[in-house]
This record gives sequence, structure tokens and C-alpha cells, in this order.
Amino acid sequence: MLTRRQTAGALLVTLSEPARSWTLDELAQRANTSRAALVRQFQAAVNMAPVAFLAELRLTIARGRIRASRTPLAILAEDVGYQSETAFSRAYQRQFGVAPGGDRALS
Repeated sequence: MLTRRQTAGALLVTLSEPARSWTLDELAQRANTSRAALVRQFQAAVNMAPVAFLAELRLTIARGRIRASRTPLAILAEDVGYQSETAFSRAYQRQFGVAPGGDRALS
């Protein structure tokens, strides 16, 4: 993914600000490409759209923090871009098959 300038540009901005409410238009603009081209390039590189990649990135960052700290889930959710702990917990459960609190208990 980093070998293509456009996908690398979009990836770097999402990594620098994962909690920001990125839109596809903003990512394409930062990557200096069209929305359609950015989606095609992400599909080819990681088999998902840029916004889906961002959602997965946020949850992966949160999972690492859940397992490594005792930071309250509401704060972690906000730190990775979720408006509510409930929305975060639902997305986390869908992604990993375990609730955030359950994942913390396992570590």
C-alpha cells in the first residue's frame, strides 16, 4: 500500500489523526487523487475501501490500548473517533467477536 503515492498519502494522514472524522473527499484530496481512484487503489491494496480501513485502524488502535492500559473505555472510544462508548462497543464486538471489557479481562 505504501508503494503507491496516493494510498500512502491517505494512510499517513489517517495514522496521524485516526480520531478525526475523515471523509472520502478529504482523504482523496490529501492523497492528490480522485475519490474513485483512491477507492480502487485501497481495494487493490487491502481489499477494502478507505473509510472501512479507517474504521478497522481505529478499532485496532483501541484494542492495543485496551490490552495495555486501564484507561476507561469511554475515553478510549473518544480517542479513536467514536462519539459514544455504546457505538464503540458495538463496533468493537462486530470486529473482534468480544466486548471491549471482555478483551481487557483476557489480557
